[in-house]
Amino acid sequence: MGYIDDMRKISGSELIFTLLFISGAICPGMLAIWSFAPTVIDKSVVIFVLLSIALTLPILSVNALAFIIGFGSHYKKKPLDLSEVGPLGIAMGSCITMLSLGIPVLVAFLGSFSLKTFAWLAIGAEVLVLLLTILSCRPCERDE
Repeated sequence: MGYIDDMRKISGSELIFTLLFISGAICPGMLAIWSFAPTVIDKSVVIFVLLSIALTLPILSVNALAFIIGFGSHYKKKPLDLSEVGPLGIAMGSCITMLSLGIPVLVAFLGSFSLKTFAWLAIGAEVLVLLLTILSCRPCERDE
């Protein structure tokens, strides 16, 4: 069993979820670190990747959890099955994280803002995203 055989066994949905997770967990952190501390890239690629994951993963976890809880609130009669909702929550959390961190990085980079201003922009964007997630995942009124 080589790596090629293992790669052939991967389904399309597993590949999409993996790519979404990588792009949501690593890319926004890399952009933020590159914008404010580009000398970190020269020191070590491993440190750069670990720092970007450490910056992004807490926000991705909050976004994925908010989506899973909100999605589960629609199905009160049926128990929540995390094997079905978990990968979808991680994928949606990754997409939401790309927006909630990517837009503040872009604004801070184009506006030449400081790291402190970027942090406040990122916090504001995350609060806005959480509020929108809570509002969009309210249980619908259904006819019984």
